[in-house]
Amino acid sequence: RLVHFFHTHDPGLGVPATSLLTKVQDDLKQEGLFGTESEFYSITLDPGRDTPEALGDYAERYGADPAGWKFLRGEEQEIHELARRYGVAALREEQGNIVQAQVFLLIDKVGNYRKVLFVQDFMDFGENGTPIHSHDAIVEEIKGLLEQ
Repeated sequence: RLVHFFHTHDPGLGVPATSLLTKVQDDLKQEGLFGTESEFYSITLDPGRDTPEALGDYAERYGADPAGWKFLRGEEQEIHELARRYGVAALREEQGNIVQAQVFLLIDKVGNYRKVLFVQDFMDFGENGTPIHSHDAIVEEIKGLLEQ
């Protein structure tokens, strides 16, 4: 499993992180691993703004396949506590924006936390500032976890 704490209106690395996961999803689907052996859980840190409808629109915009990619929400305090337990820092600023570490957490088949992947480690930027995603390494990390 891959877990990603995010929110749909993130002006930072949130959008590139979701785009990156879309590419990972597509590769895993080609190999027949997505939705069967591997799943993504994107958990919003801002359930007040990220209504079920907003999450559905966001998932559709990025081509998330609901067979293996779940967008989850709950009580904000509980979600932030869960994020903290996984070592993901999230802070609501005075203006109401949420700032958080952009990481993907890898969880094994029995629910044990195995590895943190920092989003910026899988991204490079071209000459014009356009993100170039290096998703192959994430696919390999997931496949390695599946072999354990």
